[in-house]
Amino acid sequence: MTSGPIQPYLSPSGFSTKTTGATVVPYAVRLPRDPTVDDREYPVGSIWANTVTNSIFGLGGIVSGQARWAPLGDHPLGDVRELTGDTGGAIPPTAHNINIVGGLSSGITVDGNAGTSTLVINSASIYVEGTATTTDGATFVDILTIPVSDNNTLVFDGRLAGWTGDAGGGGATQLVKMGAYRAGAGAIQVGAEDVTLDKQGSVGPENSTASSQVGVSINDVVLRVRGVAGATINWKVQGFYTTVGI
Repeated sequence: MTSGPIQPYLSPSGFSTKTTGATVVPYAVRLPRDPTVDDREYPVGSIWANTVTNSIFGLGGIVSGQARWAPLGDHPLGDVRELTGDTGGAIPPTAHNINIVGGLSSGITVDGNAGTSTLVINSASIYVEGTATTTDGATFVDILTIPVSDNNTLVFDGRLAGWTGDAGGGGATQLVKMGAYRAGAGAIQVGAEDVTLDKQGSVGPENSTASSQVGVSINDVVLRVRGVAGATINWKVQGFYTTVGI
């Protein structure tokens, strides 16, 4: 005995279609799941309702023994129909597709992977940050290290901040630019910097030793900081770097 559908169909007269010599009555199925290719015991034209997600599917045919169910209409909870950016208003799809592309002049690209349904937004400028703590006025401590890839020139722009809670202390900031290029064995620094961070004792006493220093170490460009004797200074640097191939 062949089993019929699990759920009763709804209003047969509302779904009936007339074919040569027979009246075919599609079913309306209600189950707590989506249909699969194995759900082929229903007449073509049947409707399937997923009672958990409230999605509707229609049976378009049986191909090579597999049921071809297709989603119908709009999802009751809403479908994405438009995307809106900073300008241009709401953008509808064209041929069921909305392109998301980068602006090459801004250094932003969007890489798509159809296999994983993923879009990755990449920027030519890479964000980095670093922290360090100093407790004396003699030792330089590394706060940021950026590798320089072979046959590339690297430029970093950022802001360095230092602050202390010690009596008579405070905080100071400095704009930092670091550059280096590497054409083979080891990175070579572009320019030389050893800039006093504060001149009026903003993170220490007058004539403070607090400063920053830029250098290279093998294939890396390195930012270092030096504090003030007898003071614990917390440092943080944030910024972006770009690389350009030679």
